[in-house]
Amino acid sequence: MQMSTKPSKALVAVALLSITTASAMAAPRTDVSQLSCAQAKSVIVERGAAVVTTGPHTYKRFVSDARFCDAGNHYLHPAFTPTQDKRSCYIGYTCENWNYYFTERD
Repeated sequence: MQMSTKPSKALVAVALLSITTASAMAAPRTDVSQLSCAQAKSVIVERGAAVVTTGPHTYKRFVSDARFCDAGNHYLHPAFTPTQDKRSCYIGYTCENWNYYFTERD
């Protein structure tokens, strides 16, 4: 019985997928502090949800609507962040947990 030295199609597909996934994970976050307010808003609207850099050592996840929040006790909270042209730009929403604001007390 002779073994083939050619890689299987499945092996090649797995290798390509892992390379693609690794490069996507290594992609830098969009830095909204370097964008205009309108550009920053469009990033969130186009993607639906995105984790973006908001400053030299900070980042945050913003969403365009409730579809991008986890299921359960979450609500949309209007979100603002500094951009290149505004100190406080309305960029979209953050998903907040109801229990954070309305804790049960015994």
